Amino acid sequence: PDIRMGVYKDNRPLKKEKVCSFRDEVAAVAATSPDIAEAALNCIEVTYEALPAIFDPEAAMQEGAPLIHEAHKTNILKMPWKLHYGDVEAAK
Repeated sequence: PDIRMGVYKDNRPLKKEKVCSFRDEVAAVAATSPDIAEAALNCIEVTYEALPAIFDPEAAMQEGAPLIHEAHKTNILKMPWKLHYGDVEAAK
């Protein structure tokens, strides 16, 4: 199923077309024994294409910077929640 996670629901548990980090998962194995799992892992072959990267938050906000969230067409995203402020002294 197409399960999406995260604040913007743009993060799949297993990546399909594009990975954004070396930590992104691209495959999963379920097996009845460690040996079968190891054999299955050895059958998985993944080819990566190097894409433009951005490592500086200021540079990421510049026009033309590689997009982190491509579906939003910008790297400057508004968080979908509001902050509420109160009286700290009254809360004590």
